[in-house]
Amino acid sequence: KKTVSFSRLPSEACVKNATDCVNLMQGGHQFVKMRSNSRVYNRLYWLDDANNCLRWEPSKKDSGKARIEISLREVRPGKATELFLTSDSLLTSQNECSFSIIVRRDEDLDLIANSADEANVWVGSLGLILSGHNKFDMDGLRMRTDLRDSWLGSTFDDADINKDGLLDENESLKLITSLSGGVRELQVKQKLQEYLQLRGRDKSLLSRDEFIEIFKDVATRPEIYFLLARYASGDDRLTLDDLLLFLESEQGMTGVTHEYCTSLIHDFEPSETMRAIPALGIDGFTKFLMSDRCGVFDQKHTKVCQDMSQPLSHYFISSSHNTYLMEDQVNGPSSVSAYVRALLRCCRCVELDCWDGPDGLPVVSHGHTPTNKISFRQVIEAIGESAFRNSTFPVILCIENHCSEAQQTTMATDIRQVLGERVYTQVRTVDLSSESSHLPSPGALQRRFLIRSKKLPLECTEEVGYVTDEDEDGTSRSSSEAERRRPLVRDLSNLVSICSCIPTFDNLLTFLRCSATSSLHEQDAAKLVENEAGDFVNHNKTYLTRVYPSGARMDSSNFNPQDYWNCGVQIASLNYQTPGLMMDINDGRFAMNGACGYVLKPSHYARQGTSCQPRDTIPGVSPKMLHLRVISGQNFPKPRGGGAKGHVIDPYVLIELFGLPNDCSEQRTRTAPNNSGDSPLFDESFEFRLSLPSLALVRFVVLDDEFIGDEFIGQYTIPFECLLPGYRHLRLRSIFDEPLDGATLFVHVAITEPDTAGKRARKGRSKKETEVFSVKEIGLPTVDDIFKTALTPLKCATNLMDTQRWSLAHFRETCGMAPLASPKQCVRALAQRARSDAESQG
Repeated sequence: KKTVSFSRLPSEACVKNATDCVNLMQGGHQFVKMRSNSRVYNRLYWLDDANNCLRWEPSKKDSGKARIEISLREVRPGKATELFLTSDSLLTSQNECSFSIIVRRDEDLDLIANSADEANVWVGSLGLILSGHNKFDMDGLRMRTDLRDSWLGSTFDDADINKDGLLDENESLKLITSLSGGVRELQVKQKLQEYLQLRGRDKSLLSRDEFIEIFKDVATRPEIYFLLARYASGDDRLTLDDLLLFLESEQGMTGVTHEYCTSLIHDFEPSETMRAIPALGIDGFTKFLMSDRCGVFDQKHTKVCQDMSQPLSHYFISSSHNTYLMEDQVNGPSSVSAYVRALLRCCRCVELDCWDGPDGLPVVSHGHTPTNKISFRQVIEAIGESAFRNSTFPVILCIENHCSEAQQTTMATDIRQVLGERVYTQVRTVDLSSESSHLPSPGALQRRFLIRSKKLPLECTEEVGYVTDEDEDGTSRSSSEAERRRPLVRDLSNLVSICSCIPTFDNLLTFLRCSATSSLHEQDAAKLVENEAGDFVNHNKTYLTRVYPSGARMDSSNFNPQDYWNCGVQIASLNYQTPGLMMDINDGRFAMNGACGYVLKPSHYARQGTSCQPRDTIPGVSPKMLHLRVISGQNFPKPRGGGAKGHVIDPYVLIELFGLPNDCSEQRTRTAPNNSGDSPLFDESFEFRLSLPSLALVRFVVLDDEFIGDEFIGQYTIPFECLLPGYRHLRLRSIFDEPLDGATLFVHVAITEPDTAGKRARKGRSKKETEVFSVKEIGLPTVDDIFKTALTPLKCATNLMDTQRWSLAHFRETCGMAPLASPKQCVRALAQRARSDAESQG
């Protein structure tokens, strides 16, 4: 298994190429040697290149016998031999620090290094020796690694206009920054200044060799070099076959061809000589891993990719509360631009609180507060111009109507004049006994506006009727029904079609319309989640439900929308003007499906007749294991207020999962102390079990452990369904959901089934290990008989699946591979061993 772990070697021992690895091996490392009697021995091991062997310091034996000829069968990273797998060391040492040197079929050297980097140095170097047919050739190794130096030297010569063999500091700064890709100019400048100061230079001029040395120090990331070394079959470069194997076995790609690999090399490899081979060196490989081609977000979801032909009630809809506000709801200003801002973020449901204004013209404002008033018509004009710039799917206008009859008529006129025929006015009634009764789909309503407001009852034939006012400020909740009766003109009522408001969730069935939508205070919705979750889920399969924040949130803070998505609520309205965790969750959810503002709910939240309790494992849904490895960070900015000169951040990464209550959890890495933020190393692995993966979100947060105040540095939130496997860079975003320039996290992602078979593989498989099936009768003989006849095939299919999982787990362990290894990686390991055996016998 190509599992690479990265801790940081001392800066004076930084690894930039294979020659550095071999030099470190020659210097020696202290390892723990495992023995079958469970005893361990501390020994110093080193490479004796003069005698083509590995040596160690013995305790009693003659030093001449403490050696192994470099005639090796295999180098196996991790705890992947029988001794490791059966030893207590599994519990006491890191897998990434362990490796085994397989000399012969019956002779292993099982070692544990002090750090993952030391293990990587030995595994990488011995792999190069194996690729050289077990012959060590230092001169040949240097020749193979000189291609990078040749490219850098040629680039230097091209930039040396004066042809004096020197570049000044500014020229060097620009050239290194442009070539390195992803390294900040400030970091390069600091490195240049340190280099010149250490050498006591009076003039800031660099020679050709000095330029090459500084570039490699700045641009070589050891964690990426060690990854390349694991897959490189011969030297510090990936051939077409190496790259193809990496893409298929690590990145989870299928159907990869040599032509595709050649195109990648052409796009990312800066060296013309390497492109001609064709091969990918460390600089090209780094650029590739940092490009969008290796982003963690599935590119399929950058466009609309879900079925948009289902009823509106089957989707989560991005929704704004008090959209007109720029800040808090008490003193914050109102602005037309707030609507433009929300709509350009593909918010598909905006709110208009409408009141009587001067000169007979209605206004939008937060009533009974000092907030300013804005023109209703200007708001409608801004909505009409901005609504479909970034998404063509329907926009819902939630109108909270406090206007007089005359100004209601003006409102209706403004809507008709500005939005015209784009307003959907077809009224749908519902026969509850019919399975075909449903709301229209987002696909059928593209570029249409839906007005959500009060509608006159069918029995009303007057031009002005009366409805019950539902003011979200909470005052109407304690008033009598007579006090809450408000006039409603027919012109405005006729604009309301499939989103007519009803008083409460309890009154819904009396309306007999799927077009009736309930609007719930967050506390009322929370009670339904707590006490009537099953009924609430079933209700939201047919009807639209909107949940809005409590008026007691004076600072316009937000509730957690995930709590309501868990019960299928479509419209969880948030204060878009208030950044923070809750908006990060909202932005993460609606980043998928082309960020169009509509996300299809999991099928159990849509299909009639399915049971879905949000606190339990969902029947028929296969749980998943999410394996995350946070490797390193790049170019972290300082927290807000932490820009003082000399302030050094101590970053750590917090991983948060949101979804069903059982799926919510968080874990954190250790702190990377005294780090400038340019390249902190974390290298920690985490596992999460998800019972309903399609509803889960993963949030990565980078925080400063030592900063007093706001410790937030950056975050990235992504739906589980959008995660891509393999080695990926994710681009951090600010608290305002804006990209942070150059700030990234380097992670490894793997998704598996919960490993029950793997745990049994070492113990052997029992014939009694079969799942127990039972059928719960529902009282319909026809249906019950069908499921009874299907019971035996279901048992057989489940037993086959269990056998397959057990066989794969057993195959991995037999091959000496890690539990996450793919069959392709196992076959490759076997092929390498077979090739090594054939060469040794030949």
